[in-house]
Amino acid sequence: MSAVTRLPVNVTDASLPVINAADIKEFASLYELNAVDHWQLGSGNPSFVGAKAGTLLTRLGTVTNNPNYTRIRVLDTARNALISGIADMKNQTQVMIFRVGTYPVAGSTNVAIVGGSVDNVATPPRHGSGIYLDGPTGKISCVIREQTGRNVFDYSGLAGKWIFVALTESEVSAVSYSSLYLGSGDGLAQSSISGTTLKTIGNYLSIGQAYYSAGGTAVDIDFAEFIAFDKMLSVGELLGVYRRAKSRLAAKGIVLQ
Repeated sequence: MSAVTRLPVNVTDASLPVINAADIKEFASLYELNAVDHWQLGSGNPSFVGAKAGTLLTRLGTVTNNPNYTRIRVLDTARNALISGIADMKNQTQVMIFRVGTYPVAGSTNVAIVGGSVDNVATPPRHGSGIYLDGPTGKISCVIREQTGRNVFDYSGLAGKWIFVALTESEVSAVSYSSLYLGSGDGLAQSSISGTTLKTIGNYLSIGQAYYSAGGTAVDIDFAEFIAFDKMLSVGELLGVYRRAKSRLAAKGIVLQ
């Protein structure tokens, strides 16, 4: 391994060697410096320790490590998840980088939770927010309890592909704002809503089916990274997170769409 340090000086000695610009590459960020924590998953991190703050993800049910990702089966008869010690917030951003081999059949009744803090307790108020795969519509969706609107992206054509999905949230003057983002090429697709029904918090940020009880046709989700921020990231900030993730994961042979 070699590195180059750039100093704020000019040297005019033409006899010194010149490094071709094509041979100089920027190091990929090891983790998001402004995150509350950032988990890079797989057998290289068997204890599920956050790279930024050392927060542990607690295993619930069956979770399987592979070299560069962790597989969690959702819509199982048992709840399977990795639960952080980070409490759900009203102003936050959750980033999940994952792959689904087979999505729920569009038009089915299957609703598969990807992650978040959302629950479906029998007695309201229901808590949290999260990202899920909505079988009835064939969409990647998000939910903010107890709002009725949803941010959505069609998941047809995404089977087997690694994708970057982020949910951003904030509350300002008794109005809740949220946006769902999907990485695409070198940019982000965005879907946003707002509402006056405010979220009830009480659970912890997680990936997998931590709090939502549901059965159906099981779906295996492979997670490469999970990142939590304690604020609603702007489009520009989130684009930087996406581009750094693409560079970081490319070194592991994972290609983000």
